[in-house]
Amino acid sequence: MKYLLLLYFQIVFCQIFNNQPLSIVRINMATASLLKYNLGFFAGGSDAVSQNYYNNVDIFNESKNSWSLIYLSQPRSRLAATSLQNYGLVFFAGGLNDNDNGPCYGPCGTVEVFNISSNSIYTIQSLTTPRYNMAGTSLEKEGVVFFGGGFDGTNIYNLVEYYDVKNNIWSTFHLTYPRSLLTATSLNNLNLIFFIDGSNNGVASNKMEIFSYPSLTKQIVNLIYSRSSASSISYEEEGLIFIGGDNFNNFEIYNYSNSSIYTFELSDNNIIFGILPQKKIVFASGSNYVSTYNISNNKTNLNIDNQPSSNINPTYVVSLNNIVIFTSTTQDSTGNYIQITYSYYYCKKGNIWSNCSSCPGGYFCNNNYLPILNICPVGSYCPVNSSMSIYCQIGYFQPNQGMSQCYHCPSGFFSNGVGNNNCNTCNPGNYCPDGTIQIQCPAGTYAFTPLQTKCDICPAGYFCPPGTADFTPNACRAGSFSKNGSSSCQNCPQGSASNDYAQECYLCPPGTYNDVSGSKECIKCSHGDYCPEGAKFFSKCPANYYCENPGLLKQCPPGTYNNGLFNTNLESCLKCPKGEYCSGNGNNKKICRHGSYSDEYGLSECKICPAGYYCEIGTINPIICPKNSYSLVGSVICINCEEDEYTNGPGASGCLDCSTSKFAINNFGCMNVYQKIIFIFTWFFSITSFVISSRKVYSRIVFLKENNVKMTLNNFLFYEKNNEEYYLLEDIKNTKIIIDEINEKIDLK
Repeated sequence: MKYLLLLYFQIVFCQIFNNQPLSIVRINMATASLLKYNLGFFAGGSDAVSQNYYNNVDIFNESKNSWSLIYLSQPRSRLAATSLQNYGLVFFAGGLNDNDNGPCYGPCGTVEVFNISSNSIYTIQSLTTPRYNMAGTSLEKEGVVFFGGGFDGTNIYNLVEYYDVKNNIWSTFHLTYPRSLLTATSLNNLNLIFFIDGSNNGVASNKMEIFSYPSLTKQIVNLIYSRSSASSISYEEEGLIFIGGDNFNNFEIYNYSNSSIYTFELSDNNIIFGILPQKKIVFASGSNYVSTYNISNNKTNLNIDNQPSSNINPTYVVSLNNIVIFTSTTQDSTGNYIQITYSYYYCKKGNIWSNCSSCPGGYFCNNNYLPILNICPVGSYCPVNSSMSIYCQIGYFQPNQGMSQCYHCPSGFFSNGVGNNNCNTCNPGNYCPDGTIQIQCPAGTYAFTPLQTKCDICPAGYFCPPGTADFTPNACRAGSFSKNGSSSCQNCPQGSASNDYAQECYLCPPGTYNDVSGSKECIKCSHGDYCPEGAKFFSKCPANYYCENPGLLKQCPPGTYNNGLFNTNLESCLKCPKGEYCSGNGNNKKICRHGSYSDEYGLSECKICPAGYYCEIGTINPIICPKNSYSLVGSVICINCEEDEYTNGPGASGCLDCSTSKFAINNFGCMNVYQKIIFIFTWFFSITSFVISSRKVYSRIVFLKENNVKMTLNNFLFYEKNNEEYYLLEDIKNTKIIIDEINEKIDLK
């Protein structure tokens, strides 16, 4: 066993030799694989001496690392094989079983299928033209297999027969160039099939014919080298086709995306290819060496390994998911033919023990060729399969060698960096909650002792900036204070002060004030000023109060007031003036309202206006109602008596009725009929005389519905023609003409 490391890809390939894993030594086989099921197939063939033909199908199971054997219905050599992964089918077509280079007899036209579901092989079809030395390939997503070219012992063909599995239909098309010993591959993602190189009557071909399915449109590419017996493989993800074979010590790569061809020179010839597509590694095995090509970085790693025997000319290869198997037939030192099979496993670094087994925990394995165990150093760990030691991460440590894991630092300890072989004690002013890192105590907290997993709250009266270990030196001084969890002290606001270590500020007591912040004492208020508790500024004693003590505000008693000047004692409160009242409680003096009066000094409320009187705003003494009018208690005006009513004099609280033989005229008392007629004529004559001598009189009777009076002549309106002005002669009082007997309305003009 050999151990190989590809430095640029950071993987290791293990080569395992087995002189004869196949059921029988033979040549001229066909190979195929079912990657989905981790199965590789080596089918048919013949021996190199007696021309015996075989129907053996050796199957390698990658998952179980084991071989099994099934059989074709007929022995055959030089057959073609391909597979459909998604269907679990492997197809074997053509071949011969008599005269290895002669006419095509026997199974030349037979197509057999291995079905993974039944684990059996059965015949499905005979080719239209029996032949051998064909090339086979498939298109997975279309479910189609193709078999093209070939030889029947006489003729070389350009015929391609293809089978549509989904529709169970066989069809044909033709290559441009007839050829035998050609190779075929495909790009499934693009629905492209490639038929490459081969020979026609001994003439090597450099033609690569590309067909697009299902249209079967064709493109021909001229390769750089002509090969009579070629090998090819594809890498679908990037549209690459690898081509080698014959006696050339190089291989070509065709890039379908840009139609470019480039070559890589090897130290060997007779190249065949294997591929690990998921790892992007292509193996090129020649007569003496094995090389690799890295698709990721477009690099060739030459001669990563020697062949197990020189000039073995590997002929067959099966590529699976994590292993590539090459096999060939050669002669040993005694001249006997033996089967040489050598496999390359995909092994991650660290998996370089026997058969790519795991490097044990506590060690790392990084030697390119030898299984050397390197012990893990202190401050590091090496789990199983390690290719290098790994530093213990933050919060972990490892004091010993050869360990597969690191220890977690306990709470109260920390390890800041990586690769630690011990933990550090958490320092005062910091906390270490989970053993990972040391964290500085945030503002408003402290950690007095080491090994703390959390910080404590800074007490009131002190302050704790970030990283505080001891809070005692950080006391708040007079004029400042702090609450629990404070990172700094705050100045006492205006109207307050404090002593040292204060948790809160006290309000300035009554009689003092403080007009600046951060003070340690309050200022005494002057006599005659007022300073309540918590005063920010002193203020003058307000009106209607007096301030004997600067911190005590007293109200002037009811019936007194002051104007806010020199109100330092009770004597500064003055008696309320007449016509006003002073209710006390700090209220200003107020004028007596309608219906009330104040006829003496020092009243706290006004007196109610008596009946027979009326009181307007600010009345000092009530005003008596005139004769033939009256008022009730609290009246604002006097009310005239109705018709046929009168009063005996002024100051009446109500009106009296006239007798049935008399009538009442406003303000003139009761009269009999003759007295009333004489009064009316006298009044009318006087008015008429006055009007004739000066101007024409217009009058209007106004209906006073509000007073329930039918008709009353209240006013006279005089009109002056010359200057066209109106004059209203008002206040002709105490003249009320009762005209109840007149049913028509009078309009004097």
